[in-house]
Amino acid sequence: MDAIVALAEQHQLKIVEDCAIALGTRWRGRHVGLFGDAGCFSFYPVKQITTGEGGMLLSRHRSVAEGVGRLRAFGVDRKHDERAIPGLYDVVGLGLN
Repeated sequence: MDAIVALAEQHQLKIVEDCAIALGTRWRGRHVGLFGDAGCFSFYPVKQITTGEGGMLLSRHRSVAEGVGRLRAFGVDRKHDERAIPGLYDVVGLGLN
């Protein structure tokens, strides 16, 4: 990871860690998924822990986490509990389910 982080910094690259089967793993005292800009974990049925399907994203950067959160929710700008009136929201960008 030291070499990857150094290379990314040198060339202004972003790092997305594939932590699909590394839940709970640390390297040099740091949780995997926190070395780069984002870490992705899988909860698919054949992994160590499952939710039936899905996964989890970690990031030390609020903007990354919020951006992925919007992408995950069809590009909607507000969570359900942030809406004064049910169904009142704006779609501010492309999104996925």
